[in-house]
Formats: sequence, structure tokens, C-alpha cells
Amino acid sequence: MLFFWTIQDKNRIYLLLAGASLSVLFFLKGTFLLLALPIGIEMLLSRRGVKNIILDILVFVAPIILHAGIWLWYFSSRGAIHDFIVASFSFSSKYVKSSWLGHVSSNKTTFVGIMLPIFTVFLIFGIKFLVDLKVGIKKPIYRFLLLWALASFAIGLFAGDFYPYYFLIFIPVFIFILIYWQNIFFLSFRPASRNLEILNQVQDDRSGFWRGLVLAILILSMVISLGMAYKQFYNYFAGSGKAEITEFQQIASYIDQNSNPSDKIVFYSYGATMYHLANRDSGSRFVSASVLLLDEREHYGFNLSDTFISDLQKSQPKFVIMSTDPNDLYYENQKVTDYLRANFVPVKTFNTFAVYKNKND
Repeated sequence: MLFFWTIQDKNRIYLLLAGASLSVLFFLKGTFLLLALPIGIEMLLSRRGVKNIILDILVFVAPIILHAGIWLWYFSSRGAIHDFIVASFSFSSKYVKSSWLGHVSSNKTTFVGIMLPIFTVFLIFGIKFLVDLKVGIKKPIYRFLLLWALASFAIGLFAGDFYPYYFLIFIPVFIFILIYWQNIFFLSFRPASRNLEILNQVQDDRSGFWRGLVLAILILSMVISLGMAYKQFYNYFAGSGKAEITEFQQIASYIDQNSNPSDKIVFYSYGATMYHLANRDSGSRFVSASVLLLDEREHYGFNLSDTFISDLQKSQPKFVIMSTDPNDLYYENQKVTDYLRANFVPVKTFNTFAVYKNKND
């Protein structure tokens, strides 16, 4: 939208803001840079002259360059430039490979079910685009939506995983495509002889049957998606999610009663919830065991487990929380598991986790 405001108002401040927005996304996840594809192509097709195109590109990329410079200065001043590059780019590139090999994917059926509404709308958009190709390809908004959708799909492919929340990047273009094709979903079809009018008119399929079919498929997919997603809502209040957080609160209460606020702890599992509940800092820079496992098991070569152990040797955390399941996923990281068991002893067992105390304490 900022880009089209630039075209409409001939004001490059919008273009600068678009570049700043993209810069934030880029440093959250590097593959988001693909979202610049639609804007870049539209710049080249704008026919505004070479000088203006070059100036537009410079204005657009200036925030990204400035942002990168600030981060490089910040991390280099703290001697952490290598950590910054690994965390922001190198690890993610290795992770994509592991994902496509099927080593970190979740349930594919659940993924497909939850994503059905988005798949349905994108499929309809793709079909209508092919039907209206000669007319639509000449329209900037129509063309921009297509390129935006393709860029979003490319980001999804680079994720390589079947976790629905990885595909939230689809939501913005999904909403705009719904708005664009509102006549298909909610209004009567127009006569086929009328030209496609951006955001107002579409070519008529001459039959309300197709409109009804599209609505039925879309509504059915939404119902299926909502049904699958509702399971998490239920779990939060009464199912496994409720049981997990109750146990976490019990563990956090035990830690609070048996340690000082300045003491460090390590939650050797997924996520950082325990640190917040216990109001204790992590004994390592790694607040989740997943990156340690992936690096060790997939042979990424970053030696994160060694760094983790070094952190613990320096910080000497008072407690470590580990799973009571001997087949727990994170016990596959033998290097870390051996160190923890050699230096910490169990002092309190809960339902699925046990608290271990530092032998040196």
C-alpha cells in the first residue's frame, strides 16, 4: 500500500517507509526479503525513466542498509558479530535443509486442515488470474497481488515445515485477495462482456452455480480449519495445555521457594515460559533446547552444545529442569545430556519434569 501511495502521490516518503517496514521483516526472518519482489518489478515496469527508477531503488533500500549498519555496529562493538550472523542467517539456512528432509516437521494433516481457507482462496485467485490474464496482467494492482502471492508462497517453501504459524505471512495477501474478489464471494456476477475493473468488477462466469460452489468450498474449509484450530483453544483451558501450564506453575513455585532471585536456572526443553514463571534468568544464552539438538543431531557445525556447556560452567545455575521421560527428544543430544547428569542431581520430581540441583551448590 505504501508503494502504491508513492505512485499515486509521487511522494517518496511512502517508499522510504515501505523500505523501513521491509527492513524490520528482513531482520526477523531473512526470507522475508522476497516480499520486495513485487515492488522491485513494479519499479522496473513503471516507465518513469532510468533516473527516477534508480532514485526509487536507492530510497527503498536505504532503510535496509542503514538498519544493517546499525546492527553490525551494535554486535561488533560487543564482540558478537559472529553470533549475530549465525542466529540471523546461517542457522536458518541449515534449518531449511533439515526441514525439507522431514526432520523437524509436525503433523501434515493438521497443517493442511488449518490452512484450507488460504489454499482455497489462492486456488480461486490462480484460476481467475488465468482466465483474466490478458486484462489483469496490465493492471498494477492485479499484477502486484499475483507477485505478492508468489513471493509469499516462496517464503512458505523456504520454511520447509508443516507448522501452520510459519505461514502467517500469507494472511496479508490473503485478506487483500479476498477484498479484490469480493464480487465472486459476496455479490452477483457481472455480465461477461464488461471489462474487469480493479476492486469493483470481475468477469462473469455467467452462472450463480459457480458462485455458490465457491462459497460452499470456502465455508467448508473454514469450518474444518476452525474445528482443528479449536483443539488448541480447548487444550488451553482443559486439555494438555492446561495440564502443562499447571505443572510449570508448580515447578516455578518450587524454584521460587528454594532459590534466590539472583540464581540462574536452565529449562532443558522447548520454549522460555519457565524462566518467566519462575522469575529467574537463564544460565545460558540459549533459552530453548531445540537449537542445541538440531545443531548436534544434524551436524550443522556451529558447536552450540559446547557453547551451552561453557555458559553453564561460568554461570553455575542452581537448578536444571529436565523431562522425566527417558526417551525425551532432547536427550538425543548426548553431549549436553551427559554433562547435565554428571553435574546435577534430582531433588524434586513432578508429573513430566524433574528438578535437578547443581552438585557444587
